Amino acid sequence: MAVRSGVGQRLTWVDRSQEWVVYYFLPADICDTYVLCGAHGSCNVGNSISCLVWCVRRKPLDWPNDVFLGYSGIKMPDFRFTWFNESLNLEEFTLVKKCFFTMNFFYN
Repeated sequence: MAVRSGVGQRLTWVDRSQEWVVYYFLPADICDTYVLCGAHGSCNVGNSISCLVWCVRRKPLDWPNDVFLGYSGIKMPDFRFTWFNESLNLEEFTLVKKCFFTMNFFYN
């Protein structure tokens, strides 16, 4: 169930006590808050909350000389509406001449 404040809860009915019990709660942490860091931002829940704004390209891509950087410890978005291409590897992706994307990542 989602409420107006943006908080989500999943409840289960317990027959013995005749009550609803919360067994899942969103946001689970501050980085689950919708658009906390804005478009193209990344939230880090380390020792202190920090929002990292991803770069904005100032010049055209130089294919195939441009490369992609790997990041670890990043919380990925909800996968319910995500499309996966499991046959595409990083090397094949870098050979793509024209691509438009908001975010691509390789999950391993």
